[in-house]
Amino acid sequence: LIRFPAAWNKLYKTSLFKDNHIEFPNKRVGEDLSVFGRLLMITDKISVVEKSLYNYIQSPTSSTHTYDDSQYDTFEMTESIENFAKERNLFDEFHSKLEFINIYHIFVATAYRLSFRPDFSADTIRILDEYVSEKYPNWYKHVVLKQSNSWTCKRISFLLTSFLWYYISCFCSIYQNTQLILIKDTLLTFALSML
Repeated sequence: LIRFPAAWNKLYKTSLFKDNHIEFPNKRVGEDLSVFGRLLMITDKISVVEKSLYNYIQSPTSSTHTYDDSQYDTFEMTESIENFAKERNLFDEFHSKLEFINIYHIFVATAYRLSFRPDFSADTIRILDEYVSEKYPNWYKHVVLKQSNSWTCKRISFLLTSFLWYYISCFCSIYQNTQLILIKDTLLTFALSML
């Protein structure tokens, strides 16, 4: 559920919003993540309907297909979920899930959308990594990532390995230093060992 928190494919009980003072933030990206993440912590029941009841139409001008700096709104939205948990003394109970939300939505969803920008580079990945690493220094040890057959684990490992290789390759091409090339090969071997 948390991998795809879009609001359009869910029905909500109005009292969940009213009783808990939950509103959709005025953001272009991640607003549904913020709301859905908070609702998951306070609801007692989730039901699934197997029938298609909504016709979703993709628009090339929607925020989903816009790759500007609003993609970084995800940072603020994941923080809003954590703040909600702290205000209600739920942070310890949901710490692992909150960590996963950060890992997944920053490294997979945000990185993917930012990769369409013409200025996408290793620096972009460094910003994402610094954000997650500051909040969760041991994020790479998360239980979901340790599940070798996990789709999420494979996707994150692939992204990080690819970006690490790209980042180091840029330095090697700039400096043409045999020491850096050795470091590049060592780091790539290390990254691949995490897969």
